[in-house]
Amino acid sequence: NLAFYVNDEPEIWSFPINIANDINRLIKDKFPKISTCMATVRPKGARIYKNASDFFMLDQYPVPFMPMTWLSDSMDHVAKELGQKRLISIIQAFGGENHKNSGWPRLPTWQEMNCLAFLSIIHGTRGIFFFTFNEIGATEEGKESLGRVIGRLNAIYPWLNEENDDQKIDIEMTSKYKFDEKGDSPIHCAIKKKDKKSILISANTIHTYVEANIKTDIGNTKKIKEIFNDNSLYPFINNTLKVRFNPYEVKIFLIEE
Repeated sequence: NLAFYVNDEPEIWSFPINIANDINRLIKDKFPKISTCMATVRPKGARIYKNASDFFMLDQYPVPFMPMTWLSDSMDHVAKELGQKRLISIIQAFGGENHKNSGWPRLPTWQEMNCLAFLSIIHGTRGIFFFTFNEIGATEEGKESLGRVIGRLNAIYPWLNEENDDQKIDIEMTSKYKFDEKGDSPIHCAIKKKDKKSILISANTIHTYVEANIKTDIGNTKKIKEIFNDNSLYPFINNTLKVRFNPYEVKIFLIEE
């Protein structure tokens, strides 16, 4: 789908709100069926400019000095103000010597990009963009890393149009490391349902190994497979999955009746 990119982080530059609203209105008058979008790094910017754009593209770039949850916390803030249907996430896919003085001295690893992408899905994004400079394609490692993340997104592509289900999920941390930087659970989860199947998406948001019991009532389930691990079967006992995560690892489970 086509969209007009109408502003870039206007809250940073104190772009006049009335002019931003006028730009959006003029575009809508001329092209009523085409959406508008703008990037915002400060969540309050979405509320301030809520009438200046259809979608807000959250562009928090945390690697390597900020927590992964900077993105998801910002998404939750905007969703509380405007609803989830206006959220789009931008994933950091840049860094290196040219960006050292701005706080991004290296490229994200594929695990970090993967974590950010799926974390944004867990928190209700309606679309994903990757923000890149030339660095990501300048080396085989960079191209392979980005390609690997996109490949994983494509692996669950049929599910991405499905909204997250509101089914309750409880996380019980069983490892030594139980908390993220804010004292919350480092494991984030969401369930998507399609036909008579479901997927449970889970992401470890910290840079260490953790273990957790993921508890949810998914009924009379016979098969639970981990999609990115050769469809290996997982035991599901007393509505509980016992899962071990590598640093920043994403695990997706296919649940069939």
